[in-house]
Order: sequence, then C-alpha cells, then structure tokens
Amino acid sequence: MFNFLFAMGPGPISMFITGELVPQTCRSASSVWTKKIRFLPLTSYLPVKNLTSEPIAYAIFFIIPMIVAVLVLSFLLPETKGRNVEEIREEYERKALLQ
Repeated sequence: MFNFLFAMGPGPISMFITGELVPQTCRSASSVWTKKIRFLPLTSYLPVKNLTSEPIAYAIFFIIPMIVAVLVLSFLLPETKGRNVEEIREEYERKALLQ
C-alpha cells in the first residue's frame, strides 16, 4: 500500500517538474538533485515513525507535502502541454516569478 500511494504522489511529482519546466541543458542535473532531495524524507520516515506513530509520520512526510504540492502545481506553475520551454519561460517572466 505504501508503494502504491508513494507512486501516486510524492514519487513522480519531482520528475514532472524537472521534465517540463527545466531546459534540456540542465534537465539531467536537476533530475539528479530532485531524486537526492526526495530521498531525504524516505530515509527519515522510519525514525520519525518509531518516535511518533505511523499515521502521524505518514501525515508529516506525505499528506502535508502532497497538499502543498497540489496547491503549488495548481496556482503557481503554468500549463505546459503543447508548449516549449521558451514559451513557459516567457510566461514566468510575465508573471515576474522567474527573474
């Protein structure tokens, strides 16, 4: 069940962002860094679970970050379907999110 829920949420979100919003020249480096950063919560989940309880640890490491990720994806990131990186970058510059 853990693997199923992780594959639905925290697992692929970092790959979506790096695959869609990062230029081709930097995509491999950004993918490596997001995988390394994504590994940190997975390694600290078990100690936190042992200190608290399984539902609390799951909420801390997966439910709360997933809610934040959905809000960020919905409101801050532009739609990328059918657009190239330059068009997306122009939209960021228009919104003054990327300076």
